[in-house]
Amino acid sequence: MKKLLLLPLFILLFHTLTTGQSGANSWQEFISKGQYTKAIQLLSSKEDTLTQGNLMTLAFCHQKLGHLPQAKKYYLQLLEKTPESQELLMSLAGISDREFNVSQSLLYYQKLVALDTTNHFYLKEVARNLVKQRKIEEGIALLQKAIKLDSSDIDALADISNLLLNETHDNQAIIYIKKGIALDSNSIKMRQLRARYSYRNFDYERVRKDLKYTLSKGDSTVLYQRLLATSYFYLDSLAQSIFLFNRLIERGDDNELVRAGLGYALLATTDQNMIIKGTNNMFTAIKLGTSDKISDYRLAIADANVRLKEYNWAAKDYKYIIDTYQRPKAIFKLAELQEKYLKDTELSKIYYQEYARTCQLEKNKKNIDCVNLNVALQKLNLAPVPKIYAQDMKGVKADSLRIDTSDSLQVEDH
Repeated sequence: MKKLLLLPLFILLFHTLTTGQSGANSWQEFISKGQYTKAIQLLSSKEDTLTQGNLMTLAFCHQKLGHLPQAKKYYLQLLEKTPESQELLMSLAGISDREFNVSQSLLYYQKLVALDTTNHFYLKEVARNLVKQRKIEEGIALLQKAIKLDSSDIDALADISNLLLNETHDNQAIIYIKKGIALDSNSIKMRQLRARYSYRNFDYERVRKDLKYTLSKGDSTVLYQRLLATSYFYLDSLAQSIFLFNRLIERGDDNELVRAGLGYALLATTDQNMIIKGTNNMFTAIKLGTSDKISDYRLAIADANVRLKEYNWAAKDYKYIIDTYQRPKAIFKLAELQEKYLKDTELSKIYYQEYARTCQLEKNKKNIDCVNLNVALQKLNLAPVPKIYAQDMKGVKADSLRIDTSDSLQVEDH
């Protein structure tokens, strides 16, 4: 974008440098050598008599050196004389971008669009600034216009795909993703976007293929490595999943999601030592955690203790989850534990009753924890309830890449 912004200035600068004005050879030479400070000194000494072209050159030199207030001062002086100059408006928009002045940048680009409604670059820049102001739908609409003007702009296709995925408009996003892939099947950005879409739609093999490719091309983005590791988990390639999660930790990307991912992968193995390592990683995820999945990590630890035949510890874990997080699933797990392993039929019946009572109260919420409601009712010799009381709530939550399955991994889009 910066190159595009500076191009008109280079054209104007070339015209100015070749006009043969007195002293031009000196500052022309300075500029050609990148000695902008010396060019400024020479031009400033004659500021009162500078032509419009030379004043533009002076502003350009200040801009190159990062003297944004000075450059803006000269551009604004020139804009007063030629308020419809696209070169000046683009230069001022570029400065506003560098100053992180979103509202001012938006204003300049909107003026540029008014001057040239067929320029898809201007439309993209208006869209970019609208998105920064959280006016997402307006930004998407303008990107759609820009793509109609230039359907080969893969950057615009990537931008709109990303926005649509962020807004969970997946069915619209895939249309633009496919167009981008058709233009360049080797585009890392488009492969990443397709991987995000595929992950949300449970196509883990497609995720694996796309992200293995981007990884081979040098992409080391934490999000996508995490997505790849998670997909390996769902594809039962536990060794690869564990390797990738461990590599992220070794690189210093040690956070809740990575630790939880590694924990789930280790817990899915059959080796007792690996399972113990899995519970340790879950405890680390809990310490690092800020998400709403902490209770799932606790459930995974309790389940691991059942597998390790630490039944009393598992019972304590489930009780803690019930008291702290009010998870119906923990009540059901505790009932099963009492029935199958601790052989306390009466106590298991009490927990099955509590589970059934809780889930019937939660029937309108369609709580995923209540998928075993009919199992509990059968244990109590009661009639089953319609499936609507215990629907499986798998799906993607808004504004995230999280896929909720039973005690599953999670991958956030940030």
